[in-house]
Amino acid sequence: MRSGDKIDGGGRRGSSYLEFVIALTLICLLIGVALRGLLSVSAETEKIKMEEVIASIEQSIFSITSEHMVNNRLADLQRLENTNPVHLLLSPLPENYAGELGNRDSRPEPGSWYYNYDRRALIYRIEHHAQFISAGNSDEAVFKLRFKFADNNMNRHFDSGEEKVYGLELIPTQPFEWVD
Repeated sequence: MRSGDKIDGGGRRGSSYLEFVIALTLICLLIGVALRGLLSVSAETEKIKMEEVIASIEQSIFSITSEHMVNNRLADLQRLENTNPVHLLLSPLPENYAGELGNRDSRPEPGSWYYNYDRRALIYRIEHHAQFISAGNSDEAVFKLRFKFADNNMNRHFDSGEEKVYGLELIPTQPFEWVD
């Protein structure tokens, strides 16, 4: 063999190895970017599904409040405060609704709704923790059904005949947000 062949052969082998490492690095980088995008899309899908359930409950609350308003029975809405808002749904229950559970029961899987009868709250267990920020427990969004009225005397109690009723509302117990 000529000495030039050895250099070319060694150079090719070195070049092939370097090309392999560069290609492997690029593939890993692309896979990482794709996985991050997939997680982002998956978290966005979870956010949208959660918001759809909330919107459906709010639409049902609006309908029930309107019905009580037409029948001049707004004060009767007070009995619904802190009850399970899923029971008010005019549409079918969410497919990921796990039912009513207490504090001693095991919690359902992430990505599920359930009503905690001890806390008297509707809870959504977050699946994508990294994209969800909450002032409370970072793996759940907690909502309560609240009777809304003008508390004129600031006693935190509805005084029938003295205070105006606005209806019901679904409120988060702690602020939260979804991030990218």
